[in-house]
Amino acid sequence: MVELSYFAVFLLFAGCLCAGIVAAVIHTWSLRALTYSLETRLALVEGLLSREVKARAGQERWRKPAKADEDLQAALALAGAKPAKPLPWWQNPNLRTGGYG
Repeated sequence: MVELSYFAVFLLFAGCLCAGIVAAVIHTWSLRALTYSLETRLALVEGLLSREVKARAGQERWRKPAKADEDLQAALALAGAKPAKPLPWWQNPNLRTGGYG
């Protein structure tokens, strides 16, 4: 039968443990590198999307400038109209009677 000393078993166990730790560290570093790569790509895509949305909004604004002018003219027309003359106090239906009612 093969006889192994305690020292040989300890070295075998220590070697396996060290190999596992090194493999875990390398795997963690590769995952972090992949995460960093994806984050940078996502930031780039977000910047491109934001720029595209702003460019399209600017183009849409210049296509219909008359809409804002029409709204402004309508608001000025309403502001220029004469307000209805308020009713005198004796004909106001919202006025409460002074304790007689």
